[in-house]
Amino acid sequence: MDWSKAKTILIVALLFANAILGYFVITDSLESHASNRVAAEIQVEELLQRRDITLKSELPEAPESLMSITVEFERNEPYDINLRYFDGKGFRELKDEEIEEIYRGYESVTIKNGKLLIYENSERMPLETTTITLESAENTAKKFLQERGYSSADMKLTYHQEEIGGYRLEYSKMLENSYIEVGNTSFLITGDTVKKMERTWLNTVEIQQSDLTLIPAEKAILELLSIEQAHGKTVTDISLCYYFDPEKQDNYDGYQQATQGNAVPGWRIQFEDGTKLVLDSE
Repeated sequence: MDWSKAKTILIVALLFANAILGYFVITDSLESHASNRVAAEIQVEELLQRRDITLKSELPEAPESLMSITVEFERNEPYDINLRYFDGKGFRELKDEEIEEIYRGYESVTIKNGKLLIYENSERMPLETTTITLESAENTAKKFLQERGYSSADMKLTYHQEEIGGYRLEYSKMLENSYIEVGNTSFLITGDTVKKMERTWLNTVEIQQSDLTLIPAEKAILELLSIEQAHGKTVTDISLCYYFDPEKQDNYDGYQQATQGNAVPGWRIQFEDGTKLVLDSE
């Protein structure tokens, strides 16, 4: 017998057997993982029902790696806002130390703490307004932003509600595929006119890889059981987000003074009525 040839055949056979065994082990592992996730999701749904919370969203898996993100509030300087909205011809009125109003004709802009901007148009609309579509309402909102020097590239429509003759729209701040909270711009649009806009926005300062971890979505969402404002609601989306909370910053000295800090990873819970919560690992 040629033992050298027999040894080679034996090695090849063993490798083939190991490959088959490995395939079944991996397949069983994947099927077990998928089965466990389905079971976990069913269990979560049953627990949430105890507080009349309906889950209409899949439970996402935590990403393998997370980022460390430094953000800052978009600052609304009265001189700049006057130029953007009124060509510098608006009348400025200081309401108190933290609130300033700029107005001209039917339009006004209120700035609070330099962070929150509220635009309003009080001109009376015709009694009969043209019915508009969601698409045309979005186009009106984006045109309004563009004409005032804002970019809509980092915005995503996350809630809309039809109103008489128009729509209420809410956009959230995005960084690649993740939400940045709290960064919101909301509109009330009637016909082809923006009647009101509220904006508190966050800009990204620095992005780095990090060793941060995030609790599983299955565990995080069960916190809703102890949050009364979530009871009786329907969850429509669960997504990864990075959340900036001024109170959790080392140099926190009140909301008015907080301008920049670290955004921590969390799970963003969107409800059917447009409200949302952020559940983080702390």
